[in-house]
Amino acid sequence: MRNGSGRAVISTLIAWMAVWLFPALVIEGMANLGAPIPNTDHVDMWPAEFGFPGLVGAVVFCALLVASRRGRAYDELPVGLLLGLGAGTGVVLGFIFMGLGWIGGASTAWEFAFAIGLCLIASLAAALALRLAARRRLTSRARA
Repeated sequence: MRNGSGRAVISTLIAWMAVWLFPALVIEGMANLGAPIPNTDHVDMWPAEFGFPGLVGAVVFCALLVASRRGRAYDELPVGLLLGLGAGTGVVLGFIFMGLGWIGGASTAWEFAFAIGLCLIASLAAALALRLAARRRLTSRARA
């Protein structure tokens, strides 16, 4: 995907948003059923609460991804590099949103760890999305 940087960015954004919205939808569903979950009385819209940090994280990750590419195709980047970029993005998000009082106004260390964990999972999802997009593009070229 040397010339498909637009597709790479879009597939990365979609992967990141999917990873960040999944736990939000689960928490929202459980909160609507009345399950005793911490901080559910402070926040009503969990998808929005996770969607914004997920979008910021996706943009930060894409910027780091473009900067660390060094002429290689996106699907050729090692998974270890993508995990490192994901962890770095998680640390950045943790500092930003803990400083802002992410959930319910009082952030805790588990939110910091949660942000790093979601960023690691999202970077793996982005790696998978980049490789699938490259495979699909090669398959479509072979048919033409």
